[in-house]
Amino acid sequence: MKVARSTLVLGGSLGVGLALVVSALARDARTVLSGDIARVWEDGFRLVKTDRAIRVDTWEVCGDDTARHLAAGDRVVVTGEFERGEFDAIAVTSLDGTPKCTRG
Repeated sequence: MKVARSTLVLGGSLGVGLALVVSALARDARTVLSGDIARVWEDGFRLVKTDRAIRVDTWEVCGDDTARHLAAGDRVVVTGEFERGEFDAIAVTSLDGTPKCTRG
């Protein structure tokens, strides 16, 4: 998993403590997106939000079986992070929180 890092330069012990807090928050940061699935392939799908379409990589949660769990038209919530032009999912759920895609 890619970890976002922030650099904060302040003097004294306050600066060191604040830098540690910022670093810890960056490690735990996740992005949550919701929208409709427009297209599905073996290890991902295209999520359409009101303002844009996002390529979602689901290999970590679905392996190569995404199409068995998801279909075009499904409304989903995806948790993960952006990396190299696509969104790496760590969870895919329906709007009510039910897991849509579990590897296993």
